[in-house]
Amino acid sequence: MFVYGKGSIMNKTLQNRRQVIIFNIICFAVYFASYITRINYGASITAIVGDLGITKNLAGMVSTGSFITYGAGQLVSGVLGDKFRPKALILLGLTAVSALNIVMPFAPNIYVMLVIWCVNGFFQAMLWPPLVRIMAELLTDTDYRQAVITVSVASSAATIAIYLIVPLCITLSGWRLTFFVSAAVGIAAAAVWYFYTASLEKRGLYSGRAAADISSAIKNEPNNASAGDNTSDSASGAPAHSYKLSSLIALSGLIPVMCAIVLHGILRDGVLTWMPAFVSETYSLGTSVSILTAVVLPVFSIFAYNIASALQKKVTSELKCAAILFTAALVCALALLPLMNFSAVVSIILMATITGSMHGINLMLISRVPRYFARYGKVSTVSGMLNSFTYIGAALSTWGIALLSENFGWYFTISVWAGVAALGLAACLIARRRWDIFSKS
Repeated sequence: MFVYGKGSIMNKTLQNRRQVIIFNIICFAVYFASYITRINYGASITAIVGDLGITKNLAGMVSTGSFITYGAGQLVSGVLGDKFRPKALILLGLTAVSALNIVMPFAPNIYVMLVIWCVNGFFQAMLWPPLVRIMAELLTDTDYRQAVITVSVASSAATIAIYLIVPLCITLSGWRLTFFVSAAVGIAAAAVWYFYTASLEKRGLYSGRAAADISSAIKNEPNNASAGDNTSDSASGAPAHSYKLSSLIALSGLIPVMCAIVLHGILRDGVLTWMPAFVSETYSLGTSVSILTAVVLPVFSIFAYNIASALQKKVTSELKCAAILFTAALVCALALLPLMNFSAVVSIILMATITGSMHGINLMLISRVPRYFARYGKVSTVSGMLNSFTYIGAALSTWGIALLSENFGWYFTISVWAGVAALGLAACLIARRRWDIFSKS
């Protein structure tokens, strides 16, 4: 597989361990800020519902709108990330979402909040695909695998932070303070990113050229094959850069993978967003205490990333690993049905295991799968495309779970979670054979 390694026409792979560690820290900071400025609304939603006197369904529409624009933005950002400088896209994204977080508390009603948060979702999409491209270009395969775990942990760390910050802000001043704190984190990350990438360019470690320029240079690079860069498909002999996206989707079997990604998004974001409401309604706990219980979910997910990575080393296939994790979520959802009224602690642990499994699936399908498309110059495009399907699921779940729980109760809602996990398992099993052939070719 072609990677942008040391001595390549594009960049120099970061081989100095100190450089790799610093790069991981910077990527962690960027994605931490991205999550802080994105999930703060969901973490505050129970308090917002109470303060504004609106229904869960109406409040959930704000998150749903944001997920829709985020998903659509992923498609746009993915393509732009392969055509333009990813440094600039990430800086634009961080600056814009920080500004929108400052504006959010001043919204006069939920409908204006919906518009602001939809715009926020679009600019949030400017961050992930370009970041994946930079990681794929600057890191060796081994370092990339570790980096995506680091970045994934950043999302969990941010979730823990925001679910600690929100109750504190509610106690001190109200939910609006959360958005100002989040904006400050985003501004700090934007400044760190700007100066760090400027330093990389100054030292000649990164140029940020478009993938189209890379493909053109690959075709014209002398002694390319002798350098060990495999730019052709072993099965067909066609140059790697000559494949269209539609052909790659067919060859790799990505369509059922996309279905699995939608289903994992439903469980990952749906359970995270509405678990505080479930705990509050089922066990009659206060709003702040219910929100605080959600901290358990990302703590589990940190362990889940490492467990999933270790599991993938044993089973080798990303799709087989995802299938096992969907099975774990299915078992937990079925166990939750008879136990949901038994104990808050047991219910939270089972829900945490479900979301932890989904985070492990995210690592396999969203973070690791795109690197296989680096030799085709489409790592950012595929990353954005796959991530967009996550947020189709997230959009469906944030609105849908509110609708189901309000009209049919939590028992029926959790039964639907079990069905979603079963469908995700089936999708992974369908996709596995073709993906394994593609990924090993």
